[in-house]
Amino acid sequence: MKSAPSNESGSSEWSESSDPSGTRASEASSAEGRSGPREPSRFAWYELRTTDPAGARDFYGAVFGDGDAGARGRGADVVPALGLHASEGRVALVLGGVPVGEIVELPAAARARGAPPHWLGHVHVGDVDARVQALVGDGGLVLGPKRMIDGHAVVTLRGPCGAVMAVTSRPARAIDRGIWQDLAVADPARALAIYGDRLGWAATDVREVGPFGAYHRFAWAPGGESVGGVFSSAPHPAMHDHWLCYFPVQDLDRAIETIEARGGEVVGGPFDAEDGRRVGSFHDPQGGIFGLWSRAG
Repeated sequence: MKSAPSNESGSSEWSESSDPSGTRASEASSAEGRSGPREPSRFAWYELRTTDPAGARDFYGAVFGDGDAGARGRGADVVPALGLHASEGRVALVLGGVPVGEIVELPAAARARGAPPHWLGHVHVGDVDARVQALVGDGGLVLGPKRMIDGHAVVTLRGPCGAVMAVTSRPARAIDRGIWQDLAVADPARALAIYGDRLGWAATDVREVGPFGAYHRFAWAPGGESVGGVFSSAPHPAMHDHWLCYFPVQDLDRAIETIEARGGEVVGGPFDAEDGRRVGSFHDPQGGIFGLWSRAG
């Protein structure tokens, strides 16, 4: 799956605050951080940080629905049901009946520094402080103080290869076939090596995909199914380093009609990928970029 060139999310030009530890520490290390994780890490939470939570709720509610339709397909072809559920003042993103994210207000400090609305992926790690230290030692930069969400620690940082992400103690859910992750960075080989060492991810194969060139797919662990891909942003001057998540829908063409009718726009695609998915990338009305996929045909 591919993301289209965009300057709308995950920009390396902003931070929520200065590095609270005051370091890009060469000494940042720990037994866990330097020896690699004890278990594979996975994306565990997806946080839409936006300037208009109410508007975003209406937009994504129309695109995703309420998730009550149920999954379609069988085995590897299943498309999990995705939706929004509002409860007690919060709007949760629910996949297969399991909360996997939410819509929140873009923090004032981030907005003041020019951060656009964006989806922020949270990666589960066993020891947040140790893993943050290790990633900072590899060249990452902490973008704000540690937060607590539902009792789970969260630290946002610009990763060692430039794309913004968060690490969290929140347990990961089994959503491998639901949400796909694309990473655009200047040096894919370095990104794969770092995240392989720090997070346990493993390269699965390499494919040539049009103007994006080599597309390196990866799994959460050696021998696992592909759950995302990495490609080079270097040949594309308009493209910054970023993560882009693709959410499942039952009918991509119908979702595109809804997106355009509600003030969003198509950024890339739709097109049919080699793995049997039909994919596209989009801007929501507030400017946040996101991807969608459905089964082709």
